[in-house]
Order: sequence, then structure tokens, then C-alpha cells
Amino acid sequence: MDSWQFPQGGIDLRESAEEAMYRELWEETGLTPESVEILGRTRYWLRYRLPERFIRKNSIPLCVGQKQVWFILRLTHGDTPDVRFDCGAKPEFDDWKWVDYWFPLSDVIFFKRKVYKKALMELGDILLPEEIRVSASGFLEPQPPLPPKHCSKKTPSADDEAAAPVIKETALVAEEDPNYRALGT
Repeated sequence: MDSWQFPQGGIDLRESAEEAMYRELWEETGLTPESVEILGRTRYWLRYRLPERFIRKNSIPLCVGQKQVWFILRLTHGDTPDVRFDCGAKPEFDDWKWVDYWFPLSDVIFFKRKVYKKALMELGDILLPEEIRVSASGFLEPQPPLPPKHCSKKTPSADDEAAAPVIKETALVAEEDPNYRALGT
């Protein structure tokens, strides 16, 4: 793949962020509301500004960045979705694949990394039990259980680390606020 990003798009007039998410999900991946379950969304809008060299000075309206709310979804029909790229006016993607939860941080364009990290950190908390810390270092860190009062403190073993959960069936979609103009993909 030459470039990588999550499905995303703008919010139309009189459209909620959730409605826009479902519309963009259909247009860009062919997935329907029945194909997914919303697990959560970011509490606040996440923002980034475009570096000067990426601002299209002659475009109307002028876009200087994005303001987004992110959703995390679970597939409702197994982990092999019927992804299609012909549902929108112009295909925006040409391929898809399952990736490690933290993969986007290493492969997304540099100026989106901070907003991706914020979204993944916040939404990762929704996926995991409280005793597992979310870590952007590319792996999950199990917290050692509290020892019973009558036991000595145990050092975690390799078996404890192997038992850490693996996140697989997730999809994230970012939606942009129409009042904070965004670049088309």
C-alpha cells in the first residue's frame, strides 16, 4: 500500500456525527449499519492543523486542518467483512487489511499521528478490562494483580505476558465537523 488511513469524511448539513459515520462507512467500505456495532466514540472533538506545505492555497474553501470525532466499531458478522469500494461516487480506497491496533501510529502521515494516538488511547480503554493498561508503544501491558494480604509479591512471568488479550475485530471511523473544513481524501 502506498498510503494508509481510516475511513473518514465530512458531516453534511442536518446530519449527526453518527449518521455521517454510517454514510461514510457505506460509501468508502460498503459496510452497512447492520454490519457493525458502535462500541464507543471519543468524548471530545480531536483536532490537527495541516503543515503549511499541505495547505491547498487555491482551494475554496481553504482547508487548514480537521476537527474530528472518532468511533470504534465491532463487526457483527465475523471477522471477514464484505468490503466493497464501489458504493460512493468515486472510490477512495483500493484495498483493506486487518492490522495490529497500534499500526496506524507508525504508518499514517506524520501530521495526523498525534490525533491518531489520542483517539487510539481513548478508544482502547473501551475495548479492554480495567486491569489492562493501554500502551501506544505497540503492545499491551498487563498490570500485575494485587497480591492477597497473606502472600508475597509475585514477579510477572512470561506466561502472564502471553495471556494478554489481542485486539482484532475493530474498525475506527473519524468524522469531521463541517464548520472546520477538511481536505477530501
